[in-house]
Amino acid sequence: MSKGTLKSKEFLTSSFEQFLQNMRTITIFSNYTLFTLISLRENIKSIIKHTLQSQFIYQSASCRNVPSAVKLGTRAITIIFGNQP
Repeated sequence: MSKGTLKSKEFLTSSFEQFLQNMRTITIFSNYTLFTLISLRENIKSIIKHTLQSQFIYQSASCRNVPSAVKLGTRAITIIFGNQP
């Protein structure tokens, strides 16, 4: 009777340890995936920022009058860097 109980405990212990190992693996994988997504987001933001910069610099340079160029330049800076002072 006690042998059966012991086997059950050993099985439960090994199953629990396996479960913990699986959870560690899942956590590591999740963190890596999250890190990859954050990096990807930063790269996309950088590409968008440079594209907008180029677009607005080109538009500003091709403006015929100064007020329009200033307005476009201000808009470009606001979009690229946000509204922070």
